[in-house]
Amino acid sequence: MTDHQQRARRWRDRPPATRLMAALVSALAIGAGFGALTSPLLWWVAAVMLGAPLGAIGACVTLPGWTGLLARLAVPVGAAVQMIGLPPGRNERITTIGQAIVLTAAAASIGFVIVRFLRTDRSDGPYASGPSM
Repeated sequence: MTDHQQRARRWRDRPPATRLMAALVSALAIGAGFGALTSPLLWWVAAVMLGAPLGAIGACVTLPGWTGLLARLAVPVGAAVQMIGLPPGRNERITTIGQAIVLTAAAASIGFVIVRFLRTDRSDGPYASGPSM
């Protein structure tokens, strides 16, 4: 096992509250960085408002079951919603190209996540032997 894999495993073994706090601090740092380029107050507020919920979602990605599935779907679904609600670009051609690329990548990611979820053996769960009668 490489050093990078060992560090990643140690990070995954930390309690969700620790990972949530790290995500919030990261979001604040990113918000401060973007704030230097544009409106500082806007990015700081966005980082505070979205950092904790997105950190909580990120902390749930490694969980098995439906909670982990929904957490893994947050980014591709969010990207698709953003392309529909707030399309990029200055003209119609750039908007269409940007939407096509992001929506295709989001659909592929969603498909990969769902197929992987359905193929994963969850035989260690509470209903592994089926419902008892």
